[in-house]
Amino acid sequence: MLDSKASEMTSKPHEDEVPLPPENEKISSISGLEEDILTALVGRNLYGLQICAAIEEASEGHQLLKIGSLYPSLHRLEKKQLISSWMEEKGAKSRRGNRRKYYQITSKGLGALSQKRRMRERLIEWRPSSSPQAT
Repeated sequence: MLDSKASEMTSKPHEDEVPLPPENEKISSISGLEEDILTALVGRNLYGLQICAAIEEASEGHQLLKIGSLYPSLHRLEKKQLISSWMEEKGAKSRRGNRRKYYQITSKGLGALSQKRRMRERLIEWRPSSSPQAT
């Protein structure tokens, strides 16, 4: 189960306080895995293993995210400015003082998710044109 205290331990605000970018703003395309990661971060600040756990639990164990796929995806999302990250102030004694790196979705990331959702809705509603196809 996800650690509900993760957000309390961090000093960063939830991204739901940041307004979405305009709908007509062009946002980078995202892969399915990137979409899952962004979705896991909506309204939450999570560290890497929590992101893996969120995706695994939400998919009822059908989608396992390996660390070798997670961190390159997180780096791509940061480079695209769809997420931001920071190190926690002080590591827990149980981790021998090691600090965790937390991730948070940005307004640009929320915009990318919104654009992806709208594209999926248009795809569901799409119908072939009634004009004959060229052969």
